[in-house]
Amino acid sequence: LNMPEDDAFYAPGHVGQPCAPRHRERLWRLRKNHRTVDAELLYHGEAGVEIQFLYNGEMAYGRRWPVRALAIAEADDKRQELERAGWVAHW
Repeated sequence: LNMPEDDAFYAPGHVGQPCAPRHRERLWRLRKNHRTVDAELLYHGEAGVEIQFLYNGEMAYGRRWPVRALAIAEADDKRQELERAGWVAHW
């Protein structure tokens, strides 16, 4: 690759191209004692779909699955676990 040093991503003052936002889909939100847990899907095209669990808006856990159905199954399992612990649906 013949790239002038000034164009390199690590060159001082280099400004990269912003990434296009990926599609997100919220599956559910649970609430307990003024705290929230969200389950969201983040799509990665051919690389699969990622399930993300956000605690009070901050990502606490994420895992990429090859297909949407597996990510949803993990979200369903986590929702059941949280509901047994007293979390309730909140939109």
